[in-house]
Parts: sequence; structure tokens; C-alpha cells
Amino acid sequence: MPNLFTFGCSYTKFRYPTYSDFLSPYFDDHFNLGIPGSGNRAIFNTVVENIDNITEEDFVLIQWSSLLREDRIFENNEWRGGGIITNTPYYNDEWVSKYFNPIQQTKELISYLITLIRLIESKTKNFKWFYMLEPWESDLMGEPSELPSILQEKYILLKNTDLLDSLEKISIQSSNFLGSIESFISNNSKRNLIYNFDSVSQKIVYDDHPCPYDHYSFSKHIVKFFESKIFNNSIVNKKNQELAIQWKSFVNDAEKMLETEKHFFEKNSMMIDYRTNNSTIKW
Repeated sequence: MPNLFTFGCSYTKFRYPTYSDFLSPYFDDHFNLGIPGSGNRAIFNTVVENIDNITEEDFVLIQWSSLLREDRIFENNEWRGGGIITNTPYYNDEWVSKYFNPIQQTKELISYLITLIRLIESKTKNFKWFYMLEPWESDLMGEPSELPSILQEKYILLKNTDLLDSLEKISIQSSNFLGSIESFISNNSKRNLIYNFDSVSQKIVYDDHPCPYDHYSFSKHIVKFFESKIFNNSIVNKKNQELAIQWKSFVNDAEKMLETEKHFFEKNSMMIDYRTNNSTIKW
């Protein structure tokens, strides 16, 4: 059986299962190389760093992030992003105002796409890619949250170029392009509510990441575009559905999460059960 390689931000690797995790039981090995909070620079370099490990039988999925993230290598020689630049501890408003430029981010992403589409297609035919949210949708520049005021003027400058049009054209002309996770959720279902545990306040807070059940649905959407019999595994399909329902129940229940959060994340019991394809989640 082939291996699965996935790349992206927290929409690919998160504390709750993503589409990548729901696809993993179909493969011999699963390499989830997503970096939570990362932008496209980190994603591009992570793919290139692992390109020699990909064979023609393997499956590759790349989930691109937004134009509003700035990646750097700091401590431990690891990529650090932190999500949208106005929410990170690395850059203050003065730095963002003076130095951050979505025009640069867009030009870089166009280069990344042109490079990796050709490179990975030369390695394997089992390749698909998509966004967290299409960068040309509304004024969000690919970040599925309200645009901070400090970035609104920068969006206008970007919009006055032809870069977003070029990015959209390159994307839709790619035979391996699957749109975005956010657009899939909007077009196919009512968004499921999800809560998370804030370790600072020790409280349960609303989380705008997709629900694990939405990721499960998106994983089913992805497999439609691959001509492979490995996805016709009824046992895996049934377990995935059961797990998605149980995860949905957990992340939708703020009271239950508050009661069990500390024990769960100390023992990591739910994730361990998931990785071993055990259809019974214990909280």
C-alpha cells in the first residue's frame, strides 16, 4: 500500500482530527507534516524538504494557508508562524504597519504553486491541493476571520494589482485543485459548532476551526477525485464515521469538555484511540 503525505497549517494538523487523520487508516504510513499557525512559506519549504521521500505510489495533499501569515525560524531551528500576523507574539503593530506586505505574500505563493505543481506532478499522479480559504474570496485574503483594521489598507493595495486574479487563474487551471475546506463546508453543510480549551484562562472558548465531522466530510470529498480502490474499505469507512460522530459530540459539548479536558490532554486517550483505529473513544 502507498503512504500518505499531508502538508498545511492547523487545518491539516490540529489537536482534533482533520481530513488528514480521517484519511490515514487507508495507508501504510501517514506523514502529517502540517504546522499549526504556519503560513505558505513554511508549507512550501516543508514540502521541498520531504520531496525525496515521495514515491510514485504515494498520495500527496497540500493545504495552503492565508496571505496574512509571516513564517520565521526561531528557536530549535523550527518554523514558527502563530497564525494571522496581528495575533502573533512575534510582531507588533509598528512592524506590521511598516514591513508586512500581502503583495509579497501573494507573489511568493504564486511562485510556490508554479514550482510545486510541476514538481509533485512529476513524482506522483496521486496529488491534490486546496486552500484553507481561497485568498481571492471577499477581502479576507485566505484567512477565515474578520480582517483587522491595520490590514484593511494593505488589502486595498493588493486588490489594486492583478495578483489575486493571477492567483485565481493559476488555481482554477490546475487539474489537481480542489477549492478550499472553508468553501466546501459553506457549500455543503451547516457549520458545526466547536469548542476548545484555553489553557491561559482555563476556560472553554468558541473555536472557529472546522469541526472534526466537517473534516470527515471533506475527507470523503477528497477521495472522489482519486481513482484508487484503497478507499473502498468498508471497515475503515464505518470506523471513520463512528469516530467523526463521537468527536462531534465531544467538541460540541462545552460542559463535558470542561469536565474532561485536563485528563484527556494529559493522557491523550482520544487521539491514541483514534490513531490505532479503535472505534471506541474514551473520555
